[in-house]
Amino acid sequence: MKIKKIDEIGLSPKKWRGHHRKLSTVSVSFILLASMFTVVLMSMPASACHFDLSITKTAPAEVTVGDELVYTIKVSNSPWGSHAENVTVKDILPDGVSYKSVDHADLLWHSGNTYYFSLGKIRSGHSKTFQVTVEVLPSAADVITNTAIVYYWEGGDEWNPDNNEDSCDTVVLRPHMEVNKSVWNVTHWDDSVHSHIGDTVHFNISVHNTGSEDLININITDTLPPCLEYISGSATPFEPVQWNSHLTWVLFPNSCDCGECDGKVTNLTLQYNGDYASLIRVEQKDGIIVFNDTVAPGGQFSFDGADDKGTLGVEISIFVDNALHTKIHTSCSQPIGPGLVSGDFLVIDGYSRNGGKLCPLPCVECGDETDEMLTYDEWAYIEFDALVVSCGTNVNTVDVSAVAKHSCTTIYGEDSATVYVVCGNFNPDIETKKTVWNNNDWGESTGANVGDTVRFNVSVHNTGNESLTNINITDYLPPCLQYAHNATVNDLSQEPTTVWGNNITWLLGDSLAPDGWLYIEFDATVIPEIELPPTPVTMVVINPGVQGPSYFDTTLSNVPEGYYVTNGSYVGWCVDLGNSIEKNHPHQATLYSSYDPYLAAKCPSAEDDDWDMVNYILNHKQGTWEDVQDAIWWYIGGGGMPSNPDAQAMVWDAYYNGEGFVPVPGEIMAVVCYVDDETQLTIIEVEVTPNHGTNINNVNATGTGVFSGETVYDEDDACVDKVELISSISIEKEVSEDNSTWVENVITDPGQQVYWKIVVTNTGDDDLTEVYV
Repeated sequence: MKIKKIDEIGLSPKKWRGHHRKLSTVSVSFILLASMFTVVLMSMPASACHFDLSITKTAPAEVTVGDELVYTIKVSNSPWGSHAENVTVKDILPDGVSYKSVDHADLLWHSGNTYYFSLGKIRSGHSKTFQVTVEVLPSAADVITNTAIVYYWEGGDEWNPDNNEDSCDTVVLRPHMEVNKSVWNVTHWDDSVHSHIGDTVHFNISVHNTGSEDLININITDTLPPCLEYISGSATPFEPVQWNSHLTWVLFPNSCDCGECDGKVTNLTLQYNGDYASLIRVEQKDGIIVFNDTVAPGGQFSFDGADDKGTLGVEISIFVDNALHTKIHTSCSQPIGPGLVSGDFLVIDGYSRNGGKLCPLPCVECGDETDEMLTYDEWAYIEFDALVVSCGTNVNTVDVSAVAKHSCTTIYGEDSATVYVVCGNFNPDIETKKTVWNNNDWGESTGANVGDTVRFNVSVHNTGNESLTNINITDYLPPCLQYAHNATVNDLSQEPTTVWGNNITWLLGDSLAPDGWLYIEFDATVIPEIELPPTPVTMVVINPGVQGPSYFDTTLSNVPEGYYVTNGSYVGWCVDLGNSIEKNHPHQATLYSSYDPYLAAKCPSAEDDDWDMVNYILNHKQGTWEDVQDAIWWYIGGGGMPSNPDAQAMVWDAYYNGEGFVPVPGEIMAVVCYVDDETQLTIIEVEVTPNHGTNINNVNATGTGVFSGETVYDEDDACVDKVELISSISIEKEVSEDNSTWVENVITDPGQQVYWKIVVTNTGDDDLTEVYV
């Protein structure tokens, strides 16, 4: 009899290697007995000791919160193996579900949301299927994943553990929408507008499906305030149904999983379409009150039945401000459902005891049912016009309900826009105030030294009786200040629209209502303020050679008196690898401060260069002068990353610490030496010295009245007194025998107690920190 190969009895070479010991032992026994039993003995060990268990898990693709979700788990045993005993499945339920029950399996135990189920014996070639039922909780994620694992078995070895685990995903449907009501305000949609009698205002209502279910039967009811009248024919995409001041549109009319009213109504959601906020009371039989509260025009409210079966009985009575207004039959003997109108009340949603969710009543104005729905992330829009007929502040509210197609859940949303009707003449006006932080509060001035950062506040107040648009706020920093970012508008981060030199401008498109405020804050750094000759001076550069101490020795001559530089020699550096400069030759060079806010305009070769990094390197030198030059070239001049470790260290030091660097008195700053665009740009080192003076920081604001078209203007300023702050401290120590009279010295006897007093005084004009005694 022929001996079967490994693959003929179901063992791959890999599996054969994993189980060769048992098979080898049996093979020896087989040889000792007889060759005619080869096939039988070779096959028996696999059949008696091994099996392949596999698991699959399925579940509905979609559920909603509150649904019961049934997971179906199937464990199969391959037909070529042996029987599996005491098979146990580990089921890891997702967060956001609650275990309810299991069918066709035994629950052994659980830990948290991990459950263990016993299936007992699964014969070769057979399978067992069981179901686990859970409830979906509100805390469930948008997608929940359940994993089942063949956890335990007896009776042999599992050959293929790769199929012992399976997972399935279920989407948790959550209907949700965002409702936005806006009004056109000259150039844009806004939440309010100022108008006057006779104007036409244009409204927009948007409904955004932000949930995970398609929406149908979107009921949009807009309640116009007393100052407005709907302009017939102005609405898009179609005309509304109008009840007094209420305009109603129904988008995507469609049927959900609903039924005819059966067994009396158990729950209703109504919309009040009266003209004024009123006390609404709903009573069922025997005067049982099921709702009693104040409801605004267009407001929606719900209530449940309160008889012994949880129904509303045969009829409800609705009272408005304690007067009977209307009655609605709830016995199911007359048509009832969404769309039913009774007096000033519209049925939005409802349920009956035996029929479940109430189906909408036929709606002629709504059009025929359609298969169209508002799907995820889609928008629906309504626009219409209204005529302003009276004065005052008027809030225009819209209420929206929609039905989720899958779960039949009704959701609600609302929003409003305000029309301010100004009667009389328009008098636009604006008031601007500029302050600076002065240690403890906002004031008109502060003192600061070079290198300090000061914070400014600009407040703009609309003091007129109409909204202002096109608001332009421009701050003019004095020469001693450099804009340092960290700007906010009404406490929200917002950098200026433009920064040109020391002119900082915010262009704010939103309108500013009467008595509205805008607050802008930003930082500025006090920079060295040096006076340089306005006309070119004579400059000669030479290479000092390997001895250094710099790339160039630069000599200036023909420098007029009274400026920050004089005739003489300076340490020089190259900041331009793209051009060359003739050595030992007189050049006519114009000098600029590397902190000049208009440097790029005056000297195009210096545009967009990292001068703060260069100044940081000049004050934090390491290694040789060649290393310093290489580090400068990395930031300015187009050089590559230096190879020398000291130069690299300077590059990284500036990268982490040099942003916004400003040298203080006693440190070095770069002065740019500009010949022309074809000649190499160079710099010289000069020492920063203290200088004093008051610098006025001016700001102005303009705005345009939305109706009058008149532009209004105001300005204000704050001052920065640039001073050299002196740090000084004094200390005084005294002794006392009685803790009341203090002197410089006393004579005491051994064992006598004495008292010491130490007084530390800040005698300078700068704050001191880290004071140790």
